[in-house]
Amino acid sequence: MCKTLLILFYSVILFCYGKAIAQHNSAYIFRHLDQSDGLLHQEIKSIVQDGKGYIWIFTPGGLQRYDGARFLNYPYDLNNPDWLTDTRDADLFADKKKNCLWITNLEIQQVDLQKNKFTLYNEEKILKDSNFKFNPYTDAAGNQWLSGDFGIFIYFIGAKKFIRYNFSAPFLTPGKNHLFFTDNQNGKTWFAGPDGLSLFDKETKKIYSHDYNPINNELLKAVYDKRLRGIMKDSEHNIWISTVVDSFYRYNSITKKLSAYSLTVNTGRNSNSKGTATVSCFFEDNHHTIWIATNNAGLLQYNRDKDNFTKFLKEEKNGQGLHYNYSISSIFQDDEENIWLGTDKGINIFNPYRQHFKSIHHEENNTSSIPGNEILNFIQAINGDIIACTWGGGITVYDDKWNFKKNVSFVGPYEYNLVWSLIQNVDGNIWIGCQHGYIHIY
Repeated sequence: MCKTLLILFYSVILFCYGKAIAQHNSAYIFRHLDQSDGLLHQEIKSIVQDGKGYIWIFTPGGLQRYDGARFLNYPYDLNNPDWLTDTRDADLFADKKKNCLWITNLEIQQVDLQKNKFTLYNEEKILKDSNFKFNPYTDAAGNQWLSGDFGIFIYFIGAKKFIRYNFSAPFLTPGKNHLFFTDNQNGKTWFAGPDGLSLFDKETKKIYSHDYNPINNELLKAVYDKRLRGIMKDSEHNIWISTVVDSFYRYNSITKKLSAYSLTVNTGRNSNSKGTATVSCFFEDNHHTIWIATNNAGLLQYNRDKDNFTKFLKEEKNGQGLHYNYSISSIFQDDEENIWLGTDKGINIFNPYRQHFKSIHHEENNTSSIPGNEILNFIQAINGDIIACTWGGGITVYDDKWNFKKNVSFVGPYEYNLVWSLIQNVDGNIWIGCQHGYIHIY
């Protein structure tokens, strides 16, 4: 019989395992942060952790530092010349080696954590600053490009200068999707843009695509979709690619196999959602689990052995369920293996590997849940069943995995269901002690 510590509250059972629960054997418990806790805005753009362990959160309302209890706010100020001019699609990165943060969008902002100093870089300043290094490339049409750790530029003939095509810092978050990433093994940069998939080859200084592929690259041949919005390489040699519609792809660079998925067909969608279901973020955690955040289709967990997905949708009435309106926009894992989900309704936090507690509670209008009465005692029977007694609701029976089996309400005086205690004889019978001296044998 497993050793289980149980803590009893009014109509709630919490139990704690002696070891970590396998991620695929339990429902996750989510904690929440929203504006009532101190968030500047309910829409979360990005979450990172610095070298000292502080959590940094970027929202349209500004930047916040969180220590687990309190927020330190850097509110967005349109009149501050050191702030980004547009924060709608901004992303946040932590550079632990340089002890700074980077915020990218139409411009790049550096936050020096040692000096508490904000520095804004526009296109012209980025190209002149030694912090930003770029390599030149030429595409099939003869257009000139620059690609580096912090972004991609294209030469605009009309303005006679290089202009920003995309700013990001994927080298600081290799397990998360962006519009581009550079493969450290070969120095090649993959870019998933609105015109399709492109390969920036550092050796030839050329840019290849599905339409221009003289090197006969297998991935370029496989992906001909022009409606791309994100790309990520995982530790199992898979390249994940998202689109602006409900489809997304997984390409295995070892087997050369491309797998296509649909949020509508492969995973289903939330019937309460509105709009097109799309992937907003891929993320690989430190256990090599792939998580997929979506718009209008919840959170997905990829199951490698079955090549399918476990889906988690919002549970508005469950205080420990997943909460969002329509969108989960970002995923982050902290040093304690907690996974943070940035949504349009604040932040959800859960731990799939150290989930010590689970809640068993009364659910309104659900007859297959424990009654909404005080819980006074419980036992685990010889057959593994867990039996809880309630003050006015009789007893509730679960199996040894906490799956609900039945409620038992005793017919007769009200005191029959005011249950105080339980004990099991060696013959298997369970004696149930009730108010005013009544005893049931179950």
